[in-house]
Amino acid sequence: MNMIEWIEMSYNIELQIAGFLFTTILGIVYFSKPRWRCIQNSIFRILLILTWIELIFDFVSVITLYHRDKIPFITEFFCKGYIISMFVWTFLIVVYIISNTLHKNMSKRGIIARKIVVAMIFIPCVIGIVLAFIFPLEYAGSGRYLYTCGIIPNYIYMYSGYAVFLSFVFFLVNLKLVNWSRRIPVLFFITMEGVAGIIQFYFEGILIIGFGSSLCNICSEKFKVETADSKHRFTMVWKDNMSKNSEPKIDRTSQHYTRITYKPDLKRFGMDCIDDDSFKMMEKRVYEIAG
Repeated sequence: MNMIEWIEMSYNIELQIAGFLFTTILGIVYFSKPRWRCIQNSIFRILLILTWIELIFDFVSVITLYHRDKIPFITEFFCKGYIISMFVWTFLIVVYIISNTLHKNMSKRGIIARKIVVAMIFIPCVIGIVLAFIFPLEYAGSGRYLYTCGIIPNYIYMYSGYAVFLSFVFFLVNLKLVNWSRRIPVLFFITMEGVAGIIQFYFEGILIIGFGSSLCNICSEKFKVETADSKHRFTMVWKDNMSKNSEPKIDRTSQHYTRITYKPDLKRFGMDCIDDDSFKMMEKRVYEIAG
């Protein structure tokens, strides 16, 4: 059976574009009418604005990363700006969650407990921002699948996981103090962030090839990524539903392309082969995407 191939766009920015559009719609809805003045809404307004800033840094950093040899200072500025905004955003999310447990008749012990939790999140946040200024970023991959690595990105992943765990424990302990209109979205957000962190921990390739491609990878016997930027070509192969992978290979080339080749694990779909109807459906979908 022949493997299946497709060609993708030069920049891996689909998620950033979707996130920016969603945040813009949410912002329009939120700011279109007056809101009750309280600490929760004040923090939420700041979070919305910071989310726009973070997405802009993320979007621009992806593009500048592609041209990092020509504009190294600008690339470093936007990549570090994105990471620093992630630190601040994560800290404010935890503060927002804590603010939902505040009430008028709170004891001094309760106030002190919340200040301690804020300090436990604030201090690692400041350390991370300082590290971002001190240590240079490292880059890996090639073509469409470029990404930052090293001390700072690893620290932000650890900090995010730590913040999610601390938020989840604190929120469960104080669940009775939060009304239902805020319980569900906060618990949903914490769960979503935790699941995303676990998936990234066990499937590191998601950070390289993206979430959609990773789902395809998990359902494939073999999955191969090739991407070239007219100077270098990055190649990596996964096998057995993404459980095994080769070492990344980078060589020189004058070509400019991105190719993903995969062999579906048909057993997972109760199939022995791709029948004519399934093949025609996929062929039709390819033509629709290309158009």
